[in-house]
Parts: sequence; structure tokens; C-alpha cells
Amino acid sequence: MMKKSGIKRIWAVMAALLFVAIAILPALSPAASAQEEITLIISEECTGEIVHLLGLNISTHVDPKQPLQDRIDDIIAQEGGMAIAAHPMVSTLVTPVLLSLHGYTGIEIYNAEVAETSRLLADATARWDALNSSLVLGGQALKWGFAVDDAHQGADIGRAWIVAMASGRGRPAIMSSLSRGSFYGTTGPAIEDVEVAASGTSRKITVTLEKAGNITFRKMGGVVVKKVYSSLSAAYTVTGCEGYVRVEVSSPEGKAWTQPLRVRNARTVSNPYAAGDPWLKGSVHCHTRASDGELEFDEVVARHIALGYDFLAITDHNVVTVP
Repeated sequence: MMKKSGIKRIWAVMAALLFVAIAILPALSPAASAQEEITLIISEECTGEIVHLLGLNISTHVDPKQPLQDRIDDIIAQEGGMAIAAHPMVSTLVTPVLLSLHGYTGIEIYNAEVAETSRLLADATARWDALNSSLVLGGQALKWGFAVDDAHQGADIGRAWIVAMASGRGRPAIMSSLSRGSFYGTTGPAIEDVEVAASGTSRKITVTLEKAGNITFRKMGGVVVKKVYSSLSAAYTVTGCEGYVRVEVSSPEGKAWTQPLRVRNARTVSNPYAAGDPWLKGSVHCHTRASDGELEFDEVVARHIALGYDFLAITDHNVVTVP
């Protein structure tokens, strides 16, 4: 028969294990489970005195004191690294400067943080059109447009985001979709499909929305070529001289922007959305207490999960934030 002292020791061990299960494990599990629910892309905002660059999918800090092109080179030299020009309307990133740079993937065409003080400066679509129009005339690749929160406080999350058509939820698949322009930016409206199909001797671009909205087709230079009001879908037949066609959506929910579809002639239209993969909601510009944000890393992740985000790049100023 076991002595009372032995029984007491067993009860003491059981009590200790119970304490661990109740008090410690719940505190550890949210961070681990949260990172399984959302794909994290290690990144930073390379913050110079005036010009800021988002460095996505990088592991090493980039010196912000370097010349701008050197910063871009350092970002993209890292395996899978991607450089994006942040809030170009509040920096010296005018069109000639953007044209002089190479290796970056795109620019922020809408920044919700800038919109808090100036809606005019938050919207960089005119500069985007000027940039891409020059690139088309020079026979160069188009630059993609990103809509971002630039969230610094919890209440900032969910003001603007991107939706990527990706073959999977892993980081390589998501980065691949961003690289080829298989995503759109939005402050609310959801795009279900962007299709390019034959229409006689030409090609027809058809956009389908989740909810009815005003759909505008723009060609090179931002010139409106067609507008349809309060509709779930709209189509535009290319003539071949557009250079590119992009689509804007406006509704009571906000705005959305597709990437430009390159038009080489009436029969050749490049469609970055042709794969038909699932849509994933993501943020590529936000901050934590590691720089000038209000929330801790885990709080930022949890809030994005609660709002249905599938991937997240935390871009603290001159800090590569690692989970």
C-alpha cells in the first residue's frame, strides 16, 4: 500500500501539470495558432529622409542612407525580395525619378494613412498612369499598383488592402502572384473575375463584381474608354491601340483597381488573372511597436486574422520584424 507521503507527491506533480495546462499553454498557443491561420511575409519599410521603400520577403535590414537605386538593389538581391515605392505623392518620387529606377515591382496607388490628412495625395493613380504610359512607349514592363493601410493603430486596419489570385497560401505562391500582377487593390469592392476572351477579330475584357458598382475602363494615359453604372459586370472590346487597359470600380463600399492589362494589338492582351486561382486577402504595409505602431506584433496579426486576411507583411521602419 502506498504511503501518504507518496500520494502527496503524486498530487503535487498532478497539480503542477494542471497549472501548466491552464495558465501557461493558453498564453503560448494563440501566437502559434495565429501564424498557422495567416501567411506572414517578413519585410520592412526602408525609410530614408524623404523616400520610403517597402522591402517585402527579405531577411536582412537595408541601409536607408544609401542612394535610392542601391536600396532597391539590396532588397531584390535577397532571395525573393520585392521592392515597392511607398506613398509616392508625399515624396520626391515624381514620374521622371520612377522612370530612372529599375528593379522595383510597383508603387502604392492608394495609401489610407495619407488619406487621413489628404485624399488628393493618397491617390497616386494619375502618376501610375503617367509612369506606365511612358513604359509602354519605351517597350518596357508595366509597374503594378498596390492599395495599402499603412496602419499604425488597431483602428487603421482594414481601410485598404490587396486581393491576390494565388495557387496556394504559402509565401512563394503569394509572392509569385504579386510579381506577375495577379492581384487588385481595394478599399471595399470585391472583384470576382477578370476575363479576356475572343470577340470576332479582337479581344474583350470582362470584369465581374461581387456587388453592383460603377465600372470604368481606362487606357494608356488614364483616358476613360468606357463606363458602366450600377452593374455586376461590364465588358470592353479592345481596338489594339490602347497600350494597356485597367479597370476602376467605385461603389458605396469604396474603390477598387485592377492591374493594367497590356494591349499589344487587337488580338494580344496579357491577362494576369488568367489562372483562375483562389483569391487571398492581404496587407503589405503596416506597423507594430517595433517602430511607430500602437500594437505588439501578435496583436497586429490577431486583428488581421479577425478581419479575414490570408497574408500579412509587417513593414516596420528600418526594422525587419521577425515573428
